[in-house]
Amino acid sequence: ASAVLLPAVQEGAASVEELRLAFGPVVASIVEDSIWLKELPEHTGLMDDDSSRVLREYMVAASRDHRAVLVILSDRLLKLRQDQAGDVPLYLQHLRALESLQVHAPLAHALGVGKFLWELEDLSFRTLFPGSYSSLEDWQRQLWEESEEMMEEAKVEVLASLNRNEYLVARAGRYTITSRRKSVFSTFKKMFQSHKNREQVLDVFAMRVVIGVKDEYQYESQVQAEVCRQAYSSARSALSSWTEPRGRFKDYVTRPKG
Repeated sequence: ASAVLLPAVQEGAASVEELRLAFGPVVASIVEDSIWLKELPEHTGLMDDDSSRVLREYMVAASRDHRAVLVILSDRLLKLRQDQAGDVPLYLQHLRALESLQVHAPLAHALGVGKFLWELEDLSFRTLFPGSYSSLEDWQRQLWEESEEMMEEAKVEVLASLNRNEYLVARAGRYTITSRRKSVFSTFKKMFQSHKNREQVLDVFAMRVVIGVKDEYQYESQVQAEVCRQAYSSARSALSSWTEPRGRFKDYVTRPKG
């Protein structure tokens, strides 16, 4: 509700006090925080990496309700979408895109809102570097068309392997297997930071297996840990016939980062 009502207050069609009377103090407070948070970047002179980091940390720490941060993220995402479809001057689009990459996308990452993060990054990248964006997007689309059948076959093999594991059959209530395509901006960032061309980016596609244990094991941590180990072993067994690039397999399950 707060995200929908924010533009009304910004355009002067309603006041925060009117929202408080009509929708209650919580909604009004979130809208009030959102207005204040939106104005903070305007008071930051130099938007370099250090200033952006301090600003992001302050926005999260100073907001009375973290949902206000989600509201400004959704508002920014809406603005970027409108920029793509409207006749906003190019320099304003560039300013908004740069600010989104420096402030809003990292905020989305910090809050764990992946869908916001990926779209904020991709729309900003598309605005700033339309040629590079189109080239990478076309390449990814072509790869996906070539690989979609392969990903579906992999899902079938992994599911069959999971269902052959007696330990999992007895303790797992459900499996969800999904595939994902790396975002265009994330692909570009990896190329830039690792000095690679696009063909050297090896994680353009990925598969995620989510396992839900049966209700009776919801609070048994040892069982849950063993379910994870068994599932990982089954998935690795299913894909053992696939050739791994030498020296490029990173096992973050048995050897977590950091």
